[in-house]
Amino acid sequence: SANITTKVAKKLQEMAAKHASILVTVGACALLLIMIMTSVSSCGAMFSNGMSTTLAGSYMSVPAEIDAADLAFSELEMELQKEIDSIETDYPDYDEYRYNLDPIGHDPFALISYLSAVVKYKGQLIDGTVFDSNDEGANLSPRGTVPGFGEGIAMMNKGAKYILYIPGELAYGVDGQQQAGIGPNATLIFEVEAIDVTPGK
Repeated sequence: SANITTKVAKKLQEMAAKHASILVTVGACALLLIMIMTSVSSCGAMFSNGMSTTLAGSYMSVPAEIDAADLAFSELEMELQKEIDSIETDYPDYDEYRYNLDPIGHDPFALISYLSAVVKYKGQLIDGTVFDSNDEGANLSPRGTVPGFGEGIAMMNKGAKYILYIPGELAYGVDGQQQAGIGPNATLIFEVEAIDVTPGK
């Protein structure tokens, strides 16, 4: 048994010595292949995460109603700042003035959450299964729907008709919505018509 093992070891040494350059080349190629596969995998993951973040945090456009609300808020803030700046002039009889104020301002994109829309819609899965619909017009707000549908409403003007393709992460996510027959990470397709779009209360 020991002789056989010794013979096998010698044979392997001889083969390795004869074909050393081939073995080195094969090893280098294998190492290079592993490095390429790891890099591609990492890049793919980074790209996927970047796309999800962009979809989740971006709005393609802002309706005219939001622009008008943004302007109205800005005017109110300017009036408030003017009033604060003139307090000491308007009320000169005080010896001391103390202020405890938060910064005056607003995020115009946060105004999207106050938008409401009356819409007709049909929601279906990618296999064509309809899970919800409304032909009469439902009053909806972006903050009262799944994120992808909310983004769609925020982009719509009165009379607009959209088809929204909503990936799972912007719909019901990993939990799905079993009562409606929506599985985990299911992509949703909505046909939406905006009957009216107004600033919500």
